[in-house]
Amino acid sequence: MQTRHRFFLALVIVVAGLLAAALLWFRSPEPATATAVAGMPPDVRTISSNHVGPGRWSAAATSEPAMADTSPPPGLAVDANQHLQVNRALRDVFDYYLLGGLPGSRSEHLAQLLAYLKSGLPALAYVDGERLARAYVAYLAAHDALLERQSVPVITPDSKMAALDADRMAVWLSQLSRLRQDRLGIDVAKIWFGDEEAESQRMLAALRSGTRIGLNAGAADPVQKGFDDLRQLRQQGASQQAQHDMMAQQFGPAAAQRFDQLGQEEQAWQERYAAYRQAADQIRQQSGTAEEDRNRQIEVLRNQAFSDDAERMRAQGMDRR
Repeated sequence: MQTRHRFFLALVIVVAGLLAAALLWFRSPEPATATAVAGMPPDVRTISSNHVGPGRWSAAATSEPAMADTSPPPGLAVDANQHLQVNRALRDVFDYYLLGGLPGSRSEHLAQLLAYLKSGLPALAYVDGERLARAYVAYLAAHDALLERQSVPVITPDSKMAALDADRMAVWLSQLSRLRQDRLGIDVAKIWFGDEEAESQRMLAALRSGTRIGLNAGAADPVQKGFDDLRQLRQQGASQQAQHDMMAQQFGPAAAQRFDQLGQEEQAWQERYAAYRQAADQIRQQSGTAEEDRNRQIEVLRNQAFSDDAERMRAQGMDRR
């Protein structure tokens, strides 16, 4: 049967928590609509779930749990070389299993997703799908871990955001975009979340001005342009200083300072991963040791090197590259 699950539109809540009110302000009950993915075959359609985060990514976060008589939406497609095509419909398939309210844990949901991919894809495409599925699970875990470090202030639905709150939200959106690019890759992040990020910028512009705007407003705004420029800089391999200057110009010195802090945290993590990877590679090269024993040693090493589940899942995903 056609899947009956759909996700309601949720608004991004800020670093330091500021969208308790904004969530009430912009939450929309309109049903998701099917849209064609540009460049994809005409039979490949998406069921837009419009996840705009934060909001903890869990089965409980969805508005309608997946029922026993539902089936995943169509979304599996391969190219002429038998590799998996990444499109918006594919994310709907992933979300059906990982966020659709199915019973069980996330690891069980991942196993179900991988079984579905294996049953419907050729070997090369399945390898692509498995890699992306594990990266997506790592992203969801990192997203949840990020939210746990935030606090929500008391804001009424009628209150306007202070300039500092708007700056914090701008930083959150930048941080979220960067998280997606780091975990999923720039291309996948753009295909899966580009429209939602653009919508978030329009919402931010409305919050800055204290007005409401239509969710499908097409007019360009300076906030969106700023994030588009920042994304373009990253794609071009711009230096951290160039990105800092862009953040300072568009969103102010406080936002730029937070952006630098995030960059330093990411660099520290990459250095920690490099040290772990070197030690793990040495274990892999051991002779006279069974593969199962080597994998067990690497798992112990990973648990020692990374303090939380999100970091361990990210490292495990990078190990497969």
